[in-house]
Amino acid sequence: MKKLLLILFTSLLCSEQLDIQYIGNASFVLSDGKKNVFIDFPYEAGAYGFAMDYSLDSIITGDNNISIITHHHGDHWWRKGFMASNNKLFAPYFVRLFVPKSREILFEEHSVIDDLIINPIKTPHSFTIEPFGIPISGKCISHYSYILFWHNKKIFISGDANSEYELLQREKNIDIAIITYWNGEYALMNNKNIDAKDIILCHFFNLEQIPQYRESIEKEKIYTLFGDNTNIHVLDQYEHLYINIDNN
Repeated sequence: MKKLLLILFTSLLCSEQLDIQYIGNASFVLSDGKKNVFIDFPYEAGAYGFAMDYSLDSIITGDNNISIITHHHGDHWWRKGFMASNNKLFAPYFVRLFVPKSREILFEEHSVIDDLIINPIKTPHSFTIEPFGIPISGKCISHYSYILFWHNKKIFISGDANSEYELLQREKNIDIAIITYWNGEYALMNNKNIDAKDIILCHFFNLEQIPQYRESIEKEKIYTLFGDNTNIHVLDQYEHLYINIDNN
């Protein structure tokens, strides 16, 4: 009996969690309690009509922080906010402009930062803006999605990558996929499988859109396409999702 209790106690001690908190837009902070990895944060609230505001000081805490940025558009990147933090920066060229070298982490196709592995993947991002009500289409010339390996988890970060590029459909054995809600919609509407255990949908225009979208998800179709073991998450702003990790 004592041996069984010891095994259970040891198992509980070894069972840790990855804390994933949704900040807004396509921004998250992933934390193991020692390192904080910020995805597309800080961003400029209100840029391109994305109205999810936040308090910078209450989100960036601690002294072991990395910002991983997909591209330089204001709804994903805010240089002034970054400079007010103590974060290090891993990002493509147009994001790194005017950021001191001392704050940068070398941007390579395979980067190892302690126990975190970052693999950038150059991806297309088309967009449309409407100044004065006139639609203008363009392409971001420096957009990257990412594959992270951390605590034996494979984590996919889409950024604003075009749905039709279908990078998601080529990647296999993903543990956590953080993708825009329109990437999720594209997969469902076109019967495209996403091989991920946990899929987190994001980049909503405002707080009101989140519960509306959560209620509209066709769960039966999701399970048919992605499998019964896939979990779909639509998080409220500042909501946490805890994923068990095993470092053994």
